Amino acid sequence: MLTKNCLPLESYPDRSYYGGPAHECPHCGAVFWYQERVKSASAAATRKIIYNLCCRGGKIEFKPHKKPPAPLAELLRFDGDARSKKILRQI
Repeated sequence: MLTKNCLPLESYPDRSYYGGPAHECPHCGAVFWYQERVKSASAAATRKIIYNLCCRGGKIEFKPHKKPPAPLAELLRFDGDARSKKILRQI
């Protein structure tokens, strides 16, 4: 597979090819990649996947974030227009 610049994707060793994070912490709702699980506590047989990089398994309670004002919320959309994609790349 080639990129826009006709370079093979393998030429970017630090880039993730796992796609987006698809697993959620049951305690705080943080999203993770499967590879970020706690391997010693996760059990594939019971399909129980443990994450504790966020709230330490429910030991730390986070206050909910306030919603940003409408103009900023539009710029922070992942599925937004070209301007929002540029902002997200530069953050």
